Amino acid sequence: MLQYMRRLITYFNSRIRFKVILPFAILTLSVAIIGVYLSTRLVSGSLEERFTRQLVEAATISADLLAQREEDQLEKLRAVSFTEGIDEAILNHNEEKLQALLFPLVVNQNIHRVDIIDASGEQILAIHRPPGSRSRSIEDYTVTRDTPVQEWNIWPLIQNVLAGVSDERGDKYVALTQIDGNQLFITGGPVKQGDQIIGAALVSSYTRDMVRSMAQATFAEVSLYDIEGALIDTTFPQGQEVSRALAIGSEGRQMLAVDGQASFRRSAVILGGRTYDILFGLFRARGELLGFYSVALQTTFIESYGATARNQMVLIFATTLLLVFGIGYLTASAITGRLQHLMENAMAVASGDFTRRTHISSSDEIGSLARSLDHMTESLASYTQSLRNRIEELIVLYESSTAVTVKSGLNLDQVVQAIATSMRGVIQGTDQVVVHLLDTNQQLLIPTAASPEQADIFPYLAFKEQNGLHHLLTNSKPQLIRLAEVQKYVVEGSFSVNGTTEVLIAPLIAGQETIGMLSLFPDETHSRAQLLDSNSERLLGTLANQAAIAVKNAQLFETTQRAYRELQKLDDLKTEFINIAAHELRTPLGAMMGYASFIEKRVPPKLHKPTRFLVASSLRMRTMVDAMLTIQRLDAGTTFLHLTPVDIRDIFKKTVTDFQPMAELEGHTIEVSIPDRIKPVLADAEKVGLILSNLLSNAIKFTTEGGRIEIKAQDYIKGILISV
Repeated sequence: MLQYMRRLITYFNSRIRFKVILPFAILTLSVAIIGVYLSTRLVSGSLEERFTRQLVEAATISADLLAQREEDQLEKLRAVSFTEGIDEAILNHNEEKLQALLFPLVVNQNIHRVDIIDASGEQILAIHRPPGSRSRSIEDYTVTRDTPVQEWNIWPLIQNVLAGVSDERGDKYVALTQIDGNQLFITGGPVKQGDQIIGAALVSSYTRDMVRSMAQATFAEVSLYDIEGALIDTTFPQGQEVSRALAIGSEGRQMLAVDGQASFRRSAVILGGRTYDILFGLFRARGELLGFYSVALQTTFIESYGATARNQMVLIFATTLLLVFGIGYLTASAITGRLQHLMENAMAVASGDFTRRTHISSSDEIGSLARSLDHMTESLASYTQSLRNRIEELIVLYESSTAVTVKSGLNLDQVVQAIATSMRGVIQGTDQVVVHLLDTNQQLLIPTAASPEQADIFPYLAFKEQNGLHHLLTNSKPQLIRLAEVQKYVVEGSFSVNGTTEVLIAPLIAGQETIGMLSLFPDETHSRAQLLDSNSERLLGTLANQAAIAVKNAQLFETTQRAYRELQKLDDLKTEFINIAAHELRTPLGAMMGYASFIEKRVPPKLHKPTRFLVASSLRMRTMVDAMLTIQRLDAGTTFLHLTPVDIRDIFKKTVTDFQPMAELEGHTIEVSIPDRIKPVLADAEKVGLILSNLLSNAIKFTTEGGRIEIKAQDYIKGILISV
């Protein structure tokens, strides 16, 4: 048996048709098995997810409808309580007037039942319609008075309302209870005359109608339960079996109540031979738990639909598997012969024989593969030749770039001469190269370098926006033009190139700026097509771009060097000026300030103002000199911080003393505010004083005459904040 299996495996391995079909057959079988499994799971999962979403949505809608019912009843209760004249009618037990006031309101607003209770807890009047009535006809409503079977005054709701009990939710109360044998959801509130409670009004809805309206909105079976979990009303057919199946046990009630207001609990029941999923929720009104509700959807269709989908998928994948086996075998047999031929050609091409062709011209995929292989072979041959040409170009580019950038450095004359030398012979058929550069006015092209001849034998050319040469050089592509066309723009000199009638011109463009042109003169042995084919045009354009960048960099370097030398001269002049001004002005300023202060103390009061003006002007001048010296030290790099413990009060006192004459001259008053808790800080006293002097000087200059200048210091993080 084992030997037979080995022979079978060897046979399959020796036939390409089986190698082609078996993987696809195995893959198809695997996909079939996985597909049946996943599709069944996806279908059932999708149905389950959609069913769960529908069930939760039904429960959410039901909760919203219950909340809306509470709001509606509260609005209707307010409308009843605030009806004009109802208080007098309750006090007088005027049943006819109550009926006349409330009957239109009850009918128009489709209220199920309204009860009016007096202050003693006795019913005065009730207006109601039977459960299940959907019309708003007047004939549906009945008016009753003083229902004897109902002990109203023992209801907690009635007691709270009549006693005026009010909490954070107000003085309106709700309840689920029976009246006249019908289960009702009741909202009650007081009726007042002024601030006195004279009775109560109850607005009610039949729970039977409530669950029916909820079922119509949710397309589900809806049930309502009391606080003990007993079934009150449901849209299921009534019966003991339904009541037992739908009842909520004590454990379920505890789970719902503990989980919170938005809690849901799911379970499954079988009613009438059908399976239902039920979702339970809390029925809260006025923030209190009154009972529970549930929504139920039938689940039988999910199982049947899943089984049908599974059977369909099994049939589809089994048929597909058989087709794959049959078609795969026939296809593999048809393509193996030509595949062998393609393989032989591919192996020859892989070994480097680019002359081999398949000679297969069929229109099927094998023919397309053969044509693709032939096209690939031709492309490889063409690409190999292009690659050889490109390598030669890159070698030229590298040698040219090395000659320009490495050997010439950033000297403009050396760079331009290196460009002319390296370009000679790059384009086959050219034996003379000239480099023209624009002058500083951008009006003249000057021959700057040439090879092998000297540049001075070539002419100057006019470069203006209106002439054709400007248009020629703004086009970035190299062009071969007649020499006579260029002769028209000669300003000085002439072209002294023997036997040449054409010139190959490449613009030198750096960025968006034309800075010159490159001229290559051909010999007589090459035609126009040989001089400027696609490869030559690309190579010349690349070399011209590199040359333009090198020339622009050299020009920028020379410009930068000139600007640097000029800035150095200006900086030297500035330093010399500051030294002279500082040293020549500081000494006389000190003497002026000393004499001015001396004179101020000995002249009559009427001369104090001119004397203070002299002191203030001297102080302003000294501040300017100090600032100039500070700038000089900053430029020289000799400014350092000398940090020592500094008492800010000393700096304030010295600065205010220095600037007091200037402030008095402008009519200002200077006030200093320093808290006692301010302690010395680590700082440079001289530089802090200079900063404070600048701030105070600016404040004196830019404050309106007769103003008040305040200098404050306060603690700030780990230092002191000074403000002027």
